[in-house]
Amino acid sequence: MTCFVFKISGSHFNPAITLAHMIKREDKMPIGLGVAYMVVQLIGGYLGACLVNFYVLGMPILEYNDEFIVRSLM
Repeated sequence: MTCFVFKISGSHFNPAITLAHMIKREDKMPIGLGVAYMVVQLIGGYLGACLVNFYVLGMPILEYNDEFIVRSLM
Protein backbone atom coordinates (compact mmCIF):
# COMPACT_ATOMS: atom_id res chain seq x y z
CA MET A 1 0.00 0.00 0.00
CA THR A 2 2.90 2.30 0.75
CA CYS A 3 4.27 1.96 -2.78
CA PHE A 4 0.94 2.70 -4.44
CA VAL A 5 0.02 5.89 -2.59
CA PHE A 6 3.50 7.38 -2.13
CA LYS A 7 2.80 10.29 -4.47
CA ILE A 8 -0.56 11.03 -2.83
CA SER A 9 0.25 10.89 0.88
CA GLY A 10 4.01 10.53 1.09
CA SER A 11 3.57 7.05 2.60
CA HIS A 12 2.65 8.38 6.03
CA PHE A 13 0.68 5.44 7.41
CA ASN A 14 2.23 5.19 10.86
CA PRO A 15 4.07 7.53 13.21
CA ALA A 16 7.42 5.80 12.67
CA ILE A 17 7.49 6.79 9.00
CA THR A 18 6.48 10.34 9.87
CA LEU A 19 9.20 10.54 12.52
CA ALA A 20 11.77 9.30 10.00
CA HIS A 21 10.70 12.05 7.58
CA MET A 22 11.01 14.62 10.37
CA ILE A 23 14.59 13.68 11.32
CA LYS A 24 16.10 12.95 7.90
CA ARG A 25 18.73 15.36 6.65
CA GLU A 26 17.36 16.51 3.30
CA ASP A 27 13.76 17.59 2.62
CA LYS A 28 12.86 17.65 6.30
CA MET A 29 9.21 17.71 7.28
CA PRO A 30 8.32 20.61 9.59
CA ILE A 31 7.96 19.59 13.24
CA GLY A 32 4.43 21.02 13.63
CA LEU A 33 3.16 19.21 10.54
CA GLY A 34 4.83 15.98 11.62
CA VAL A 35 3.27 16.12 15.08
CA ALA A 36 -0.13 16.82 13.52
CA TYR A 37 0.31 13.79 11.22
CA MET A 38 1.24 11.60 14.20
CA VAL A 39 -1.74 12.72 16.27
CA VAL A 40 -4.14 12.05 13.40
CA GLN A 41 -2.54 8.65 12.73
CA LEU A 42 -2.93 7.63 16.38
CA ILE A 43 -6.56 8.83 16.43
CA GLY A 44 -7.24 6.87 13.22
CA GLY A 45 -5.72 3.73 14.71
CA TYR A 46 -7.79 4.11 17.87
CA LEU A 47 -11.01 4.66 15.91
CA GLY A 48 -10.22 1.65 13.72
CA ALA A 49 -9.73 -0.52 16.82
CA CYS A 50 -13.04 0.78 18.23
CA LEU A 51 -14.83 -0.13 14.98
CA VAL A 52 -13.40 -3.64 14.98
CA ASN A 53 -14.40 -4.05 18.63
CA PHE A 54 -17.92 -2.84 17.84
CA TYR A 55 -18.37 -5.30 14.98
CA VAL A 56 -16.98 -8.36 16.75
CA LEU A 57 -18.36 -7.70 20.24
CA GLY A 58 -21.15 -10.30 20.11
CA MET A 59 -19.30 -12.94 18.08
CA PRO A 60 -18.41 -16.23 19.71
CA ILE A 61 -14.77 -16.89 20.51
CA LEU A 62 -13.24 -19.54 18.24
CA GLU A 63 -11.15 -22.07 20.12
CA TYR A 64 -9.21 -24.91 18.57
CA ASN A 65 -7.62 -27.52 20.78
CA ASP A 66 -6.24 -29.66 17.99
CA GLU A 67 -2.68 -30.96 18.15
CA PHE A 68 -2.21 -30.47 14.40
CA ILE A 69 -0.72 -26.98 14.30
CA VAL A 70 -1.75 -26.03 10.75
CA ARG A 71 -5.38 -26.95 11.38
CA SER A 72 -5.29 -24.99 14.64
CA LEU A 73 -3.92 -21.90 12.88
CA MET A 74 -6.58 -22.05 10.18
